[in-house]
Amino acid sequence: MTKQKADPQENLPPQGYILVDPNMLNTQYHNDEINLSELLSVLWGQKKLITLVALTSLIIGTSYSLLSPPVYQSRASLYPTSTVPPIELQTLQFINTKYISEYNPGEFSSNYMYDKLISVIKSPSTKQLFIQKKSWDGFQDTLKIHAPNRKVEHISVSLQANSPSNSTLWLSDYIKHVIDLTRIQLAEELTIDIATTQRRLDIEITAQGDLFTQKPDLEIRKLTEALNMPKKELIHTPGLVELNYAKQLLNSIKVNPDNFIVAKIELETQENQTPIKPKKLLIINISLLFGLMLGCFVALIRTTRDK
Repeated sequence: MTKQKADPQENLPPQGYILVDPNMLNTQYHNDEINLSELLSVLWGQKKLITLVALTSLIIGTSYSLLSPPVYQSRASLYPTSTVPPIELQTLQFINTKYISEYNPGEFSSNYMYDKLISVIKSPSTKQLFIQKKSWDGFQDTLKIHAPNRKVEHISVSLQANSPSNSTLWLSDYIKHVIDLTRIQLAEELTIDIATTQRRLDIEITAQGDLFTQKPDLEIRKLTEALNMPKKELIHTPGLVELNYAKQLLNSIKVNPDNFIVAKIELETQENQTPIKPKKLLIINISLLFGLMLGCFVALIRTTRDK
């Protein structure tokens, strides 16, 4: 029989594959093992240098953590509150409901007053006014305000200072400053509503006086007709006496900003003796890790230069 010749293409790998000699893989693995061993040997030979660099970094980090002035933080939360409206507002609402039904003063609800507080505390002028009043350096950079959002429904305020007593004192003073400004603005709005009601009462009193002066016969006839009507059909119209009484009652209103309760305050930390900065343990650990890495790097550079 005739022996067929082997096809030279038969033993070739499929397209896309490369033949690799196993001996080459063993050699490469052996070289990698040698390189790793050499690297460890180099680092071990430079252990004194690495230790010196690591200790230097550790000393610097430890000194920084011990010598840095401590920073203390106080926090406070301001929550909306449900309270009875101030007596001034109740009186104004009574007068408007009974005598001037067409005019509706501001509601001054708890939500309205809390929204006013949010706008005041977020205003940059509020912070600037407080800084000018107290002359406290660095206050603006250490005060953090978080207004309500989707996750938090209350105002959160934090302040950092160089002592626990200062952080608590400054934060308390600033919150009082914000609440006082809010109360003043609410009192001004209520004063405007009172003035508006006074003008409308004056118009009503003038109109009633002119009506009785110019048309007495017409008014007498109206009163006679009203007396002959069934009691349930009588339509009460405020007279001059009632309107003048309402005016006197309105003039007696004295707006006091302190009567506005805009928020419930919760001071979360009372002179916390644990500083938030510096974080000594974290600084020391980072310094040691950085020193070891830097020492290894210096050792490798030194070995390469010597070769």
